Amino acid sequence: MRAVLAFQLLGLLVVAIVCWAALSYVTALSFLFGGLTGWAPNVLFAMRLSGARPEHLPIVWISGQVVKLGLATLALVALGKLWPGAAWPAVVSGLGAFALLWMVSLAVTERSSRRLSNEQIDRLVREMSSDQTNRG
Repeated sequence: MRAVLAFQLLGLLVVAIVCWAALSYVTALSFLFGGLTGWAPNVLFAMRLSGARPEHLPIVWISGQVVKLGLATLALVALGKLWPGAAWPAVVSGLGAFALLWMVSLAVTERSSRRLSNEQIDRLVREMSSDQTNRG
């Protein structure tokens, strides 16, 4: 999970630097803010999810998704109120790049770490299934 988050941040920074060099610092900062609007809530979600006990994973997952959406929305509303000069096409592009970088990072990150994560998820699902069976 750390590799995916690091890849996303690096990608956003690289594109923001290119925007700054090719266009303007307002475009670059707008793009970066748009990308960070998605990235920062993901970091909080990942930290919360990694610390959750197996039996709490479903509720942590669902509530984390709601919190991520809420934080991203609040950040965009705050941007509109606090920085009226933001380049909104660049903000939306930053959000799009964040989503695209997530998909690309899954393909780029090391297979062994993905395999380890999949094994951990499988183990947690088995544990949750056996707990449900034992209770029923």
